[in-house]
Amino acid sequence: RQCLLLLAPWLVAGATACAQAQAQAQDPPARAGRVSFIEGTVSLYPAGDTAWTDASINYPLTTGDAVWADTSARAEIELGPSVVRLDAQTALVFGELSDTVTQMRIDQGSLDVGIAQLGDNDVYEIDTPSGVISLDATGDYRVDVTPDGGRSTLTVRSGAAEMTGGNRTIRV
Repeated sequence: RQCLLLLAPWLVAGATACAQAQAQAQDPPARAGRVSFIEGTVSLYPAGDTAWTDASINYPLTTGDAVWADTSARAEIELGPSVVRLDAQTALVFGELSDTVTQMRIDQGSLDVGIAQLGDNDVYEIDTPSGVISLDATGDYRVDVTPDGGRSTLTVRSGAAEMTGGNRTIRV
């Protein structure tokens, strides 16, 4: 009986450690970005943090993270089978990043997006102050948003996209 009483704390501690290990073993985000190039001053505001920090090569980015490319700065972010390039004075926030959804928001500036692979059920979306852009095929795209957020421009170099805003939908 004393053996059982002596073992009880070990069993409780073992069960607690097992539960903690299971909680920590949850899958990480299925898709994450990686800062692959920086020129000039590029800053990050990781989700859950309280301040901006300097960007660094190979820094991982995921849902809720924000990136700012300052004057005369540029950055490149690899996102699975795509690459996103930020031009100077570009504000970008990552919405949902998962196995099938890539969602970003650009508040101002210019993005160049190259998508090498896009599955049938994949969603690739870029939100702007004046509308939503859905990238529907592999290709090369550019999104420009004026500093005041008043106008968004989509350029499709290759691929297919749809821009929705102001109760209109335009296929490009």
